Amino acid sequence: MPFFVPQQPPRSLPAKGSAIELAVMDWKVKATGTDFHLAKDVAAFANHLGGAILVGASERSGQLVDYVGMTPGEAGNVRDRFSKAVKDRCQPPPLVDFAEYEHPDDGTKRVVAVNVWPSLQLVGVRVAGNKDKEGYGGDAFTFPLRSGTDAIYLTPVQIPMYMTPHVRRIVVMLSKIPVGAEVHIEIPARNHKYISVLEAVAEEENVARFRSREGTPAQAIPLDCITTVYESWEPNSSRPAWRIYVNYMR
Repeated sequence: MPFFVPQQPPRSLPAKGSAIELAVMDWKVKATGTDFHLAKDVAAFANHLGGAILVGASERSGQLVDYVGMTPGEAGNVRDRFSKAVKDRCQPPPLVDFAEYEHPDDGTKRVVAVNVWPSLQLVGVRVAGNKDKEGYGGDAFTFPLRSGTDAIYLTPVQIPMYMTPHVRRIVVMLSKIPVGAEVHIEIPARNHKYISVLEAVAEEENVARFRSREGTPAQAIPLDCITTVYESWEPNSSRPAWRIYVNYMR
C-alpha cells in the first residue's frame, strides 16, 4: 500500500525516469481544465491516501520524463487556481498546501507541488444542476477517489463504506506500514498477542489482510475492529515495530 509523503523542500523532486507510486502522486505539464477538474484531482487524493500533484512535469507510461517548468508568475497562478477551485468546489475543504521548486536545469523556471492530505471525512466536489434538462438547478456533489493513475467516482452504494472517520483514520495509518512488514497484533479482551505479516489493506472490503508467520494463521481483520495503529520501540530492539490493537474478533 503506497504511503503519501508531502513533496516539500528539503525533500528533492523525484528523479527523471523514476516511476513513483501514482496512487499518491500525479504529474501535470500545466494546470489545465476547469475549476471542477482541479477540485476533482484534489478531492480524489483526499478521499484516498493523500497525494502530491507536481505541476511543470511530464510523464509517459507511468514514468517521469522531464521537468518542463514555468515562470514564477505562472507558478503563482497555479497556486491561485488550485486554491480557488478547492475553496469554491470542495465540501468539506481538504487540507492542501503548496511548495515551489526551482527547475533542476533552469533556475529561472519553477515546479509547483500541490500537497493534499488524506481526509477523515469524504470530500465532495460541487457541480451545478441543470434545471432545463433535469428540472433541478441547485448544487449537487460527486465523490472522486484516486485509483491507480486515474480518478473514479464513488456510487451511492459505495459512499457509506468511506464515511466512517475512525475507519478512514485506520486506513491512513495502515498505509504507512510497508507490505511484508511484521506487525504485532494484540487483542486485549482475549489477552492474546501474536506477530503476523501485512499483506494488503482493502478499504472497499473493510479488511486488512495478514499472512502467516511462524505458524500463525493467515487472516483478514475487519478495519472497524482495529482500535489503533502505531509504531513503537521494542525492548532490546534496534528498530521500531508496528503494532495494532483489535477490540474483539470471533
